[in-house]
Amino acid sequence: MNQEVIVEFLELEDYDIEQANDGQEALDLVKANNYDLILMDIMMPVMDGVTATRSIRELDDPQKSQVRIIAVTAKVARDNAHVWKQAGFNGYIIKPFDEDELWAVINSNDQFSD
Repeated sequence: MNQEVIVEFLELEDYDIEQANDGQEALDLVKANNYDLILMDIMMPVMDGVTATRSIRELDDPQKSQVRIIAVTAKVARDNAHVWKQAGFNGYIIKPFDEDELWAVINSNDQFSD
């Protein structure tokens, strides 16, 4: 499921969507707006998703810094999950994925909670 399909799927479910082309743009959007959920690609130009997520977690406004962030990645190795957890992600989904997998991650609690 690529970005365009994800957007179409979420819009059909009445989600309001904003897209960033890179990690810095994602960080700038979060600084300027409040979100309920962020799907953050790990591999992005300018600033990667891990760095962007760490930066979001460091923001002073708790409504922004505590937003749920799901890592979207093509890296199959679940060994990276500890890096994503330490960066502040609430969960992850590995590409390619289908609508059911996406919906399960969106509706799940923190995948990294102990």
